[in-house]
Amino acid sequence: MELVWKAMEPDQRGNILYWSYQDRTLYIRGQGCLVLSNGTPWKTYISEIRHVVIG
Repeated sequence: MELVWKAMEPDQRGNILYWSYQDRTLYIRGQGCLVLSNGTPWKTYISEIRHVVIG
């Protein structure tokens, strides 16, 4: 199954990070600062996440 990427809010320079969740793994990619001013967008999956891949 192909990952569905969701965009986060741009940082102050306009850089955007994207995230996806699949099979107990949180994936984060893109460029910029990880700013969580509105809370964690993957909050629904927080208790299920076992791995994080940043790339």
